[in-house]
Amino acid sequence: MEALQKAKIKVYREPVEEISCLFNPSEYKISESAGYSEKKRVKKGVADNQYTGGYTSTLSLSLYYDVTGQMEQLTQLERAVVSVRDYTSQIAGLLLVEGSLHQPPVIEFIWGDLAYKGTLSSLNQDFTYFGMDGNPLRAKLDLTINAVPDDTQSRKSPAESPDRTKKRVVTEGMTLWKLAWDEYGDCEKWKEIASYNKLMSPFDISPGQVLELPALNR
Repeated sequence: MEALQKAKIKVYREPVEEISCLFNPSEYKISESAGYSEKKRVKKGVADNQYTGGYTSTLSLSLYYDVTGQMEQLTQLERAVVSVRDYTSQIAGLLLVEGSLHQPPVIEFIWGDLAYKGTLSSLNQDFTYFGMDGNPLRAKLDLTINAVPDDTQSRKSPAESPDRTKKRVVTEGMTLWKLAWDEYGDCEKWKEIASYNKLMSPFDISPGQVLELPALNR
């Protein structure tokens, strides 16, 4: 009989880490969209859908954690320190910005034929059952992962590495490092974009803002 494959999350730090999911998800959802925004024609007041670039994809799923099964084999003193947070804190840590990258770490959710690489953009933790001491013993985590483009795709498409300066309109959820990856295939190129646009921080952007993308030597 074939063994049950457990879902896991690979974390691309140095060294690469793996987080095992206590239970497999019951379902997951992948949402995909092209970068369109509504823009009114000058003097005509007519709304147009304008392509602003940037294919986007997100993975949404829920993970469940339950440590009540561990309690039976423990003494009263040992039970007092059992908490489901020992597991959920590993996932919550994936939201923290890595100092050298100025963004959360790239992760990959792997289960069956799904290998979805991106960064954790949102996390909701719902604690649903507690021990006598108040420690949470059951939790449901709702995750949203924003995809990063596959490196081989960026190499195949010459449009990803501009050979002349062009402009992009900032859309909801856009980040400088993702824009740098989309355009140049290198997240670290966000610094060149920031410098060219005289931005003091990678967070100094907002929807509707126009950014110029400089031509960079490959």
